[in-house]
Amino acid sequence: MIFNFFTKEPKDLMKAHDGIVLLTDPHGVVFVSSRADWLYHVLWKASSETISDISKTRQFGKGPWNWTGVKLVGEDKAVDNLGNEYHVHQQALANYPSWHLVYLHSHHEVTEKIIGPLRKSVGVGVVVLCVFLGLIVFFLFIKAYTSIIQRKKAEENLRENEAFIKSVMDNLPLGIAVNSVDPAVEFDYMNDNFPKYYRTTREALADPDAFWDSVYEDPEFREEIKKRVLDDCASGDPERMHWVDVPITRKGEKTAFITAGNIPVPDKQLMISTVWDVTDRKQAEEATKESEERYRSLIELNPDGIYVSRKGKIIYVNRATIDIMGAKSEDELIGKTVFDLIHPDYREKAKQRYRLMVEKEVSVPLIDFIFLRLDKGETHVQAIASPVNFKGETAVLTAVRDITEQRKAEAEKTRLESQLQQAYKMEAIGTLAGGIAHDFNNILSPIMIHSEMVMMDLPPESPLQHNLQQIFHAGERARDMIKQILAFSRKEQQERTPIRLGAILKEVIKLLRSSIPTTIDIHHKIEAEIDIVFANHTQIHQVILNLCSNASHAMRERGGVLEVNLQNFDFGLQSGELEGDDEFKSEIRNPKSKFDLSPGHYLRLSVKDTGSGIDPKVIDRIFDPYFTTKETGEGTGMGLSVAHGIVKSHGGDIMVASELGKGTTFHVLLPKFEKDIPSVTEPKIQLPRGTERILFVDDEKGAVDAIQSMLKNLGYKVTARTSSIEALEAFRNKSDTFDLVITDMTMPNMTGRDLAKEMMSIRSDIPIILCTGFSEQIDEKKAKEMGIKAFIMKPIVMREIANTIRKVLDD
Repeated sequence: MIFNFFTKEPKDLMKAHDGIVLLTDPHGVVFVSSRADWLYHVLWKASSETISDISKTRQFGKGPWNWTGVKLVGEDKAVDNLGNEYHVHQQALANYPSWHLVYLHSHHEVTEKIIGPLRKSVGVGVVVLCVFLGLIVFFLFIKAYTSIIQRKKAEENLRENEAFIKSVMDNLPLGIAVNSVDPAVEFDYMNDNFPKYYRTTREALADPDAFWDSVYEDPEFREEIKKRVLDDCASGDPERMHWVDVPITRKGEKTAFITAGNIPVPDKQLMISTVWDVTDRKQAEEATKESEERYRSLIELNPDGIYVSRKGKIIYVNRATIDIMGAKSEDELIGKTVFDLIHPDYREKAKQRYRLMVEKEVSVPLIDFIFLRLDKGETHVQAIASPVNFKGETAVLTAVRDITEQRKAEAEKTRLESQLQQAYKMEAIGTLAGGIAHDFNNILSPIMIHSEMVMMDLPPESPLQHNLQQIFHAGERARDMIKQILAFSRKEQQERTPIRLGAILKEVIKLLRSSIPTTIDIHHKIEAEIDIVFANHTQIHQVILNLCSNASHAMRERGGVLEVNLQNFDFGLQSGELEGDDEFKSEIRNPKSKFDLSPGHYLRLSVKDTGSGIDPKVIDRIFDPYFTTKETGEGTGMGLSVAHGIVKSHGGDIMVASELGKGTTFHVLLPKFEKDIPSVTEPKIQLPRGTERILFVDDEKGAVDAIQSMLKNLGYKVTARTSSIEALEAFRNKSDTFDLVITDMTMPNMTGRDLAKEMMSIRSDIPIILCTGFSEQIDEKKAKEMGIKAFIMKPIVMREIANTIRKVLDD
């Protein structure tokens, strides 16, 4: 305003006078001049730094702020760069410190225009000229003084307005700037919050186009946001010139966020830029989102089902609830009435508790109920529920835990306890069988021994030979039955050896015949010439016995025929074709009856009955543990499962074919033992004799008398004792008088094993034969490990003991 005022009327006025009239500011800058080429120049010479500072302020224009070329050589004298001298008069302006009116009068012109005419014209001319010049100077002074006073007042008002506006702008909760955008971001104005919100300084934004580098550290993001802002501003679309949640990153500091916008200034290449610091809001949103995500994750990843229902309808479910209810997605559950998914037995109770929660707004304790799954199954759950506020209405939050497996485990535990009780019973039966076998063998021994001795004394043509042979064969049958009972009840290691499957089959049939009703006929046929498998004798015995027992159970009411066959079977050796009879081919192609075998040579054991058959609905489950169709107390549900496991462990497989009302057939395939085994020939009946001295010990007097007589008939000298204590005392007194000791295992006071240990401690070379009908404490292997020479199972047969005695003594 100052220089605009003085460049109008005063300028024109001063051009009409000789000399130069100037108005200077505190820096010596010319603001009013009668010489146009000096306007906006520095009157006296100044340093380059001073000129640079003046240029940067731009407070009254753009310069150029160069030096006029006038040098002050005295208080009232100056010289220009042409050597012209000037008289200098400076008049300070009142109330404006360092502001001056400066008059420069050329020394030559003063001389020529004032002193010269005075010389020529005296008197009035000089006076008139002086008066005229005085009036001009006075007029200029008054005019300049008045203008300066007005300008000062205007500037003061402007400064007050600017201070007020600056105070308002700096205290606004946003940053404001006036700036260009393209080709460079150059600021004409910015308030204090503008650099603050951009996390930078005024100084950093002073240079053109320093904005992008100063604000955005990451080069990639810098180029991205720069292109976006310039494109949006170039579009002129106000909606595009609004950028939300822009991140401002600084190394070592948390990321800040701003929202910025630009408003074009009409008819100018300027923008009014605004910026808001939204870091607190963004952080609050992130914290809220993080909290929501955390709680959502806790709910979604919770192994327990969690669902929310309002007015009985489901409005939210987590992943676990979808699985518990047998759904594929939450869409299948949202909107459904929760009570429709609860088993009818629990539905009314669930409704009562739901009403209580909604009306009284109280939680309910843990309850158990059953969900009707959408996939037609059932899930046992344990639930706890509590009322919650959902969009101003009362809803119910329910947490459910799937306890189906727990219920199954409890049921299985009950079954296992029942099975354990059954095992205890079987163990008791086994123990009882062992005791019976021991006593029964002691009874059989004298019967069989005396039969053999009498047959030896009678001539072959005697009619009593036949009767005695029948007695002896009955004893053998009784002995075999005892062996079968012991094989079923005793505990032994599951060792596998080459065994004859046909022989085991015969054993089982003999044992079974005495235990099943006579209304059931048993037919068996062994067609396989080589019937050897590598297996455990007891386990295979158990498999065959279980299958035959099940078959007889199916025919116990109406009777029938139990047919057991053993045949050769080649599986998959001819391009995958099945060998065997047509009936078996059709059975094996039954989709419920498939073998899982490797190609090879097998033995096929078939157990067939004419009973009621198996229901097709359960035929796929008959090999499952604990599954049984028998009444409570009649079966454990483990027989077929154990049989299946035994057969599979032997490299075979088991298959069932059944038809309701007609019967059932089980086929067991076991791989043949292909290796050569030494042939077994029956030894010739011979009774080797001897003259050695034998000490015989047994607590059963009948057995002692029989065996003592038998050994004496064979030529031996026998000393017999029925007490292990007495036998030990006799041996201790005369150990050298005995060549052999034969002792029973089970005796009161001292067992045969302990007796043998004591005798061997007295005489280490004494040979000992140990006899037993049943013992869990010792077997043949253990006996040999402790130094016993031979191990004989009761009942004692004359041929067996005669050969054993001779072998031990000869060795």
